[in-house]
Amino acid sequence: MSCVTSCSCTMSSSTEFVVEQKELTDENIKQFRKFTSQSVGQSISVPENNVLFFGYRVSHQGAVKILVCVGTVRPVFDDAYLIFPPYKFPGEHFFPFTEYPTINSFLENGCHIVEYIFTDSYYKRCGYGSALLTHMEKYLHNLDNSVVIRLLASSKAVRFFLKQGYRKASRAPMHTSSSVRIFKDLFPMEKAFSYYPV
Repeated sequence: MSCVTSCSCTMSSSTEFVVEQKELTDENIKQFRKFTSQSVGQSISVPENNVLFFGYRVSHQGAVKILVCVGTVRPVFDDAYLIFPPYKFPGEHFFPFTEYPTINSFLENGCHIVEYIFTDSYYKRCGYGSALLTHMEKYLHNLDNSVVIRLLASSKAVRFFLKQGYRKASRAPMHTSSSVRIFKDLFPMEKAFSYYPV
């Protein structure tokens, strides 16, 4: 069975959006790679230790089920606390700008990570990406709400994540050696659970 958990919400009078957490089977990984290839022009692998989510647009009669977005997250693991204690946020303070020297130093600091989120270009600006991200955040919140969620956003995605409550963690993008054009310059962003409405 490939569906571990699922949730749904109504998107219109005739459709609903269903998110399914998937096991990392060969078939699900193949479907993720095919979806990313169609979205960004290159097949992307599911990173190690990630949890995989698929978002579907489903007719109320259930006759049509279309994969409209995919995402992966990497929850913080207990052993991360031994090296990098989680940063607690005092009162109303949000995180100050910090210049991280490397991508690894930003992502390997006892935090949850949103690795990828892709929406089919035909279904962009319909709310599916936001709904998938919200589901993934709730999943992470239920695991441990004392740490931040971090991600690296392409310049095209920064505005989307700002609308979802994320803040830039650095003034400048980080340059990568990625062969995928949209991943050449990535902005580190983060969100504290104390600012996340449950």
